[in-house]
This record gives sequence, C-alpha cells and structure tokens, in this order.
Amino acid sequence: ALKVNIGLLELGLALNPIGRAGAEALAQGLLSNIALRHLNLNGADIGDQGIVAIAAALRANTALQELRLEQNGISDLGAKALAEALVVNTGLRHISLQLNHIGQTGASALASALRTNVVMVTLTLG
Repeated sequence: ALKVNIGLLELGLALNPIGRAGAEALAQGLLSNIALRHLNLNGADIGDQGIVAIAAALRANTALQELRLEQNGISDLGAKALAEALVVNTGLRHISLQLNHIGQTGASALASALRTNVVMVTLTLG
C-alpha cells in the first residue's frame, strides 16, 4: 500500500514491535513512495538488519524528510549502512538515533557522510 499511496504524509509506528520483517516491508514501500514525509519508528525493534533495509531504500527515496529511529537496538553496523545512504540521499533533513548502541565507529561514519550531505539539518545521537 505504501508503494502507491500518494496521500499519507506521516506514518507513526512508535512502540509497535514491527521488527526486521516490518522494516523490510516498509523499505519496499519507500523505494517508490513519493509522498511520505515523516516516519516514526521509535521503539519499533527494527535492529541493525531493519535499518540496513531502510537505508537501502533511502538511496532512492527523496520524499522522506524526517526519520525517527530512537531505541531500536541499532549499533555501528546499522549506523554505517545509514551513513552510506546519507551520502546520496537528498531528502532527509532530520534523523533521530537516540538511545541506540552506536559507538565511535558508527558515529564517525555518520559524521563522514555529513561532509557530503548538504541537506541534513538535524542528526541526533545519544
């Protein structure tokens, strides 16, 4: 449904344990969605594999402007995948990654991506 929906601007799935499978399904929808602007996955238990799938979709999706990923068990692996997507993504303006398990390696990868990405306004870690 997300693939063809042109009316939904905001999707809130916070505290819904969609896990890896749910994140992968969302990623498939994000590949072709041109409307969704805000996606809240706080506490959705997507983990590294879930963000890897979403990050792959973000390479193509330029509509999404805000992505909330707080408290999802994301580590350096997931942060690196997201960083790679940010190098080419021109839509995202705000990302929140608070309360995850991102260490120095992941934070460094994100910082490096911001050297290339000139549209990001807010990236929150912690």
